[in-house]
Amino acid sequence: MSTALDLHYTEREELSEEEIFDEGFTPDDDYRYKGQLNSVWIKPLQQLFDKTRWTSKDIEDGGITVTAIEKGKDEGVKIPSNQEEWQLMAQDLIQAIYETAKKRGTPKNRLPASRRRSAYRLQPNRSFFGSGSCI
Repeated sequence: MSTALDLHYTEREELSEEEIFDEGFTPDDDYRYKGQLNSVWIKPLQQLFDKTRWTSKDIEDGGITVTAIEKGKDEGVKIPSNQEEWQLMAQDLIQAIYETAKKRGTPKNRLPASRRRSAYRLQPNRSFFGSGSCI
């Protein structure tokens, strides 16, 4: 599965460098990845997408938006009503990307959702582009 991830940490100006290091991070933890991810992720991602109900409500800081791209056609930005499930999927996918790229990214290394934004593009049979913050 072709995958791209852009992970950007936001609102760090509120934290001292010491606080960032105390949380297990560095001042420059933004991360980009583009490459293949094991196809084992296609089925769970497709299942989550298929069962998701979409909403037009505004999302809060830390929310996930998803854009599906079917056969090269952008289906537009969608907001999943099951934000927690998408947050968990995003965490798992980011960890899988870290493991694939052999980048150290342990579960303890997590900032509050409002301080971490990510965008990811996954291309199984259907492409997904999601953005938002991940817990």
